[in-house]
Amino acid sequence: MYFERQTGHICMSVAELCHMTCMAGDMDASRRRPSLHLPPSPQAIPDLAGIGEAGMSRVYLQHLCTLDGVTLAVSGLAELVTKDPQGGYVVSMNRPADRGRRLTCQLMPHEMAELCCYGHMLCAHLGLVGVTLQVKFVSDFFDESAKGSLRTFPMTAEELSKMYSGMLQEILWRAKDMVYCETTLRAKAKVAVFPYPSMRAAQEDMMRECLRDMRHGQTVFAQAPTGIGKTISTIYPALRCYGEGRCDKIFYLTAKASTRREGVSALERLVATGTPVRGVVLYAKPSLCVCPLVGRGHGGSVSRYCSPDTCPYAKGYAQKVHGVIASLLAQDKPIYTYADIKKAGLEGGVCPYELSLDLSEFCQVVICDYNYVFSPSVYLKRYFEEGIPKSAGHNYIFLVDEAHNLGDRARDMYSGYVSLPEVKALQSRLHDYESAMAQSRSQMIFPEEDDPAERCPSFATLCAKDLDDLVGELSRMADTCRHQMEVGADGVKCGAELSRQLPDVLSAVVANLSKRCQSFLRYHAGHPLLEAVESLGAILQAYVIAADHYDKNFATLVEVAGEDVTVRLSCLDPSSMLSPRLKWSVSGVFFSATLTPADYFADILGGDKKSVCVAFDSPFPKENLCVVVGDQISTRLEGRAKSYQRVVSYIAATVSARRGNYMVYFPSYEYMTAVQDIFQKKYPQVTLRVQTPSMTHEERDAFIHAFTGQTGKLQIGFCVLGGSFSEGLDLPGDALIGAIIVGVGIPGLSSERNIIKDYYDQKRDGEGYAYAYTYPGMNHVLQAAGRVIRRQEDRGVVVLLDDRYATPPYIQLFPEHWGNPRLASDPATLNDTLRAFWSGGK
Repeated sequence: MYFERQTGHICMSVAELCHMTCMAGDMDASRRRPSLHLPPSPQAIPDLAGIGEAGMSRVYLQHLCTLDGVTLAVSGLAELVTKDPQGGYVVSMNRPADRGRRLTCQLMPHEMAELCCYGHMLCAHLGLVGVTLQVKFVSDFFDESAKGSLRTFPMTAEELSKMYSGMLQEILWRAKDMVYCETTLRAKAKVAVFPYPSMRAAQEDMMRECLRDMRHGQTVFAQAPTGIGKTISTIYPALRCYGEGRCDKIFYLTAKASTRREGVSALERLVATGTPVRGVVLYAKPSLCVCPLVGRGHGGSVSRYCSPDTCPYAKGYAQKVHGVIASLLAQDKPIYTYADIKKAGLEGGVCPYELSLDLSEFCQVVICDYNYVFSPSVYLKRYFEEGIPKSAGHNYIFLVDEAHNLGDRARDMYSGYVSLPEVKALQSRLHDYESAMAQSRSQMIFPEEDDPAERCPSFATLCAKDLDDLVGELSRMADTCRHQMEVGADGVKCGAELSRQLPDVLSAVVANLSKRCQSFLRYHAGHPLLEAVESLGAILQAYVIAADHYDKNFATLVEVAGEDVTVRLSCLDPSSMLSPRLKWSVSGVFFSATLTPADYFADILGGDKKSVCVAFDSPFPKENLCVVVGDQISTRLEGRAKSYQRVVSYIAATVSARRGNYMVYFPSYEYMTAVQDIFQKKYPQVTLRVQTPSMTHEERDAFIHAFTGQTGKLQIGFCVLGGSFSEGLDLPGDALIGAIIVGVGIPGLSSERNIIKDYYDQKRDGEGYAYAYTYPGMNHVLQAAGRVIRRQEDRGVVVLLDDRYATPPYIQLFPEHWGNPRLASDPATLNDTLRAFWSGGK
């Protein structure tokens, strides 16, 4: 359903009209949403006057109707139009059916509605008084000569017209809303007012660049420093493009809740200044689930309860949801958030999660996680189904916030593994369960003849052989490592084998077992093995997805440790996965404060030769930030123990230059703990706040609150670089006056990282180490350093402790607003430099 701008008509296919009006019923996770049906390409309606008994197949029919000032154009391809011996017209369709359906000849409501629509259109076109509708139920849908059950429905033109008009009346409110959006909202968005009295430095440059590239249909990779106002600088030009008719929906994609809130705030400000567009925030299903059974000791994922048998909010969903959406739209809110959606779902008796997805079809801005566009398993099929053209209301702009996170996220989305211990664990549980059931049945004096559990195939029947096959194949895969086996320090034999080939036999076995697991889960909702099967099923499904996408950008890693075997399909280069998804948009903007080097991110995130890479100046005075490099200290793995004492001295030299709040970022928890022990013994009077590996949400909030609630006194936070306190943390003013970064942030050495290194050594002429380690590590550093200066008036220091920062590979990655970082060969020099900065010296 879309608005045709040239004619002002609301266009839709017959199938779509029937889906909107006749798919009444319950919501069930086992049923997929029907594919989006677009109207067929306009074509001349054939001359049917001379049609004979042989008939004419795939007949294009269209009907125009104006209701309450809205013109609705419905079109479609009727399967077959023939004449009966008496000269009357017959509209026919074939439908596949199992034996039961052929005997009962039951039509689904939307199938009968389709026949009626085509019957009405034929009557209107030829001026008929009636037609015969006919459906043939066949076992082989693709064999036109196949015999089957036949059912006919003689219908008058008046009956058909009444039914057709009733269907149009049902969707008239949607059509009116679409006309309003396409006329009133677009007109106001075209002249949207910037929501602030003035623009920050470089902000206007960023908005002009984004608007120009959006109009040209290009992808932009933009480094936008903290404080530039990058969120509003991307949403504002995107809304202007919406007003100009260049896009139909804007997807603001985020990795974290904090950036999602920034998108909400920016949209609210734009609406407040006279741009009455609508937005919706999409949340993960578990956070919105209101099913009474979830969280009450019942196992399995949330999706397992998306059934009318287990959730009252799934029952009758289709009948109730339209009224709930109409009520929400009547509230005229700028953006529908968690509270709005959950409240409406509870009051309306519908699933809030599914409601949020349906509501998004009425909104111009959708704020959601990367997964909803880029994930191969949970992307929004209603918008990004294969074959949907960019015409007909499906022109999208992607705004990807904190885009530096997407590369690793995408690699995880398309990678998969399967391990022998997890398969054997389920095999063991299956054996124990089957043994217990057999014993229980043997002790029954009068076994139940109609036990539902006996009528359903057991998990053993469905999956036991496939589990055995998988165990055997994984064991055979271990043989590929026999020449690389070594005995470790713990006496366990270990080995690994890398290849660039998909293990076809293993992948086929995994695919078979994955199908069996899905089948079991669909029909055994309350089974005791549900959680175990579901857990393994999720792992297998991720492996299947990786195998389906496997190409030259993947690698297979077989790892053996004693009796354990793991086979990983690793996505090395996510660009080949992301690039096709970027084609779902007319333009995309990837932006971050640390998108450097831009060419690297353009490469791994699916950019092409037409992509634009641009960096904008920081809006903050350069003299407000002092960057110092401790170039006489090494934090390399082999010599870390020797650096602990010197790091403590550098920390003391930094914080003694001025009292206040500081963060120290370490390369690992182990390193942090070693330095913490020495520091606390030497300076017990200093208040330390220390990050722990598994902090709860409340503990993280308390950690942050300690810095916002106390300024002017000496307080130091010990954190891990790349952790939750090195990104997305906003501590303006005196809440944080300095960051000390220990090491260069490179990810820990691993088989996967080394594989990525080897891959890019070949693809990018020896740049493998930079792609696998240097660039991702430096991104962590830049994110941590960005916590210091958050506002125009902020002043602060960044101390980099590692001799590598004084070498060209790292110097060239320093952002321009760092100026020329100063060198401090010892703690005393560092202290003098910082005292001069704080006192206003150069």
